[in-house]
Amino acid sequence: MRAKLITCLLMVIVFLYACKKAAGVGGKNEINGSVMYYNPVTASNNPAPKATIYVTYGSNTSTSQYNQAILTDDNGKFIIEGLEKGDYYLRAEFKDENGFSYSSPGYGIILKNKKNKVELNFIVE
Repeated sequence: MRAKLITCLLMVIVFLYACKKAAGVGGKNEINGSVMYYNPVTASNNPAPKATIYVTYGSNTSTSQYNQAILTDDNGKFIIEGLEKGDYYLRAEFKDENGFSYSSPGYGIILKNKKNKVELNFIVE
């Protein structure tokens, strides 16, 4: 009898764990922000139009594999909507009109609630 009870409890735990949603699309969270790059000609940070934001689902540490890549708009702004709660890692890259490449080390984010808005601003070098 006790063995059956333990088996049933283990099955319930496995079932509940299997139903847990992983990080990724399908939720109500949002990450938005901008990408800027240091322009030595103007000695200031300028918007990085068409910079690439690489997004990893399920990890808040650096990785070589990404689940999504998006581009910033002409003002260097981006928005990623519809994310589940969970761990994310974002990194930005930009190539200017002269072919110079810039990148960021990246940032880990943990979305803990069902509906968050997180702002993340990159300065690529």
